Amino acid sequence: MYRVCLPVKVIILGLAILAVSCGPLFAEFGYKDVYHYDENTEKWVLLEPVDESNDTAYMIVDYAGVGAEGNSGSSFSVKSTASIMPAPMSTKGVQTFGIFGEPDSIVHSNGPLTITVKPLKGNVGIGQNDDGQDWFVLPGTRNYAEWQFVYKVTNLGKGAMKDITVEENFSAEIEVLGSDGSASATQGNVLIYRQNEKQFRFLWDGFSLGPGDSASLTIDVKLGKNSAGKQHYGDCNEIYSLNSGGVLKFKQNGKQQSYDGDPFKVWVPCTPPPSFCISLSATGTEWYIRKPGDYYTKMLEGTVGANGNASIAITFSNFENLEPIGSSQVIPVFYALRDEEPGEHDWMTPQCLNENASLELRVSADSTSSWGMWQRVILDTQSPGMYSNVGVITFTLVNSQPAYVGN
Repeated sequence: MYRVCLPVKVIILGLAILAVSCGPLFAEFGYKDVYHYDENTEKWVLLEPVDESNDTAYMIVDYAGVGAEGNSGSSFSVKSTASIMPAPMSTKGVQTFGIFGEPDSIVHSNGPLTITVKPLKGNVGIGQNDDGQDWFVLPGTRNYAEWQFVYKVTNLGKGAMKDITVEENFSAEIEVLGSDGSASATQGNVLIYRQNEKQFRFLWDGFSLGPGDSASLTIDVKLGKNSAGKQHYGDCNEIYSLNSGGVLKFKQNGKQQSYDGDPFKVWVPCTPPPSFCISLSATGTEWYIRKPGDYYTKMLEGTVGANGNASIAITFSNFENLEPIGSSQVIPVFYALRDEEPGEHDWMTPQCLNENASLELRVSADSTSSWGMWQRVILDTQSPGMYSNVGVITFTLVNSQPAYVGN
């Protein structure tokens, strides 16, 4: 969804959702209101017309009913990139667009072996145990679930990795997703088989890697049923293992080496943890600014709901001015957190947004709460180049983190 139209200066705003959709997705193309500061009248003016016929500035937005849900918290990455190029007739232009990312995941690494697991269903959450280790959380017993495993082997040494094998055992409750029981590998051969009636495993081999090279294997699994036809994970307040952890073996520089992975855990609480849903108004915005000046718009509107009485905290991190590579110039950016149009004292620098700004919204099963985020950019005489920044918006269910008490 990249549109390049009269781009002289390009600001790219992306929202990478690190959770799952909590509603149907749809998109609608349209224009957004842009305000410009008039130095003669010393007032903010709504630019008319709002489309590309405006010779000063306009904004395009891709509206979307998109969202995320979670049990304890969700984060959204906001990526900003700016590129300035010469424009005809001494004008300047700015463009922004958005990109959505993937659901959250858990990653275990040991040397050259990295295993990434992400849930494929929205009922699987991610939390932490008392030791601060990540694990998956299911909302009660007998819940169907799916996960995707990605095994990546990277040659971190100076010599070639030869006779590479990766073996993995999955727990008795887990089955391969899909009738063919297939797996996808970028190199080598994959054999999936059962070592007994209850468990399956795979052997990935038949490839070598030069220094700095890597290969990956992707396999999707699901939570199976017991002999009585009921979904597994029937005992609550239990911790289950999805896999054994995986074992990587190879030869390098004449030496046999081996690396073990850690198993991925799933906790099934007796009481389903509270959950909340976040929806955002747009996938992204595109600025087209043809003249230097001071501009702002309402870049984002959000709505938060929950399955019960809850408080949702919204915090911000890693926001900065847009900076180019290899230059000291920046594009100043300011933010305001209001539903209505911001006043002069409502604007915050990215540093103030990161360190001092937060929102706490109270929601219930019968009522939602909304919030708005405004963006202001100041375009002057910045040189051509690529400007970028990545920030993160985090949503946390306050004082509602499910607690696990071990034996």
